[in-house]
Amino acid sequence: MNIQIEFTNGIGNNLFQYIYARLIAEDKGGGVSVVFKDGSEYAKGFFSQQGIQLKTLDNPDQKLSGYFEDYNFYINHIDQIRSWFKPVEKINTKDLVFHLRLGDRLFMKETYRWDIKIEPFQYVEAIHKFDFNRLHIVTDMKVWQHLTEKSLSNMCFHRGGPGGTLIKNHANDREAIEYFNAIFDTLNEFKPIVRRNCSISDDFDYMRSFGQILFQHSTLAWWAAMLSKASRVGVYGPWRPQKGSNNKNLSQVKLPAWFQWF
Repeated sequence: MNIQIEFTNGIGNNLFQYIYARLIAEDKGGGVSVVFKDGSEYAKGFFSQQGIQLKTLDNPDQKLSGYFEDYNFYINHIDQIRSWFKPVEKINTKDLVFHLRLGDRLFMKETYRWDIKIEPFQYVEAIHKFDFNRLHIVTDMKVWQHLTEKSLSNMCFHRGGPGGTLIKNHANDREAIEYFNAIFDTLNEFKPIVRRNCSISDDFDYMRSFGQILFQHSTLAWWAAMLSKASRVGVYGPWRPQKGSNNKNLSQVKLPAWFQWF
């Protein structure tokens, strides 16, 4: 049976969509084709670099649309899923990689809600739950230095920002600047190796090369950690609490290496 899956915006979303569809297709002895929505064609490059060539079929047997973000769908198939992606050598076993996704989220009002906002000291507490030599930060921030109103105005991410398409619930620019600068000052105390402005596929492979991984609620980092065979993985416990009953269970992975850092 050939399965057609609809891709939405965001590589993390696409990973869930593709993997879910392929599990079904392989179970039924078929293949996967993709329909690209919302400007998701850029996913072709990511999957190609991972050794996966996305196909389009005119007459699939079944069409799927959704996000499929439930770890129970995948937990018993991890070795099978890993075999689909190009292998990455585990070379950073003594260091810690922290996936710090801010980007468009830096400009959303919900980021600053009192019951959701992550303070810089909470990142520090999470980092101290690991025994490591050097901290590496993988971030979607365009710069790793204090933000100013001018530098902020030039930033645009895959879901927009002040210099690009509008975000409907846009936060106050001054609040965003002060928040990022506080995070920058706090994390710089670790003298981190900061990785930015790299391709998504390269960042994905970079995170997979570590034995210790820390992240908040990024689906890209979730899959990097899941495919990495890391010995210790810290994930933000509440995940996306603002979603209420629609929140996902992706922080509740029942694997010995995984723990919730908040």
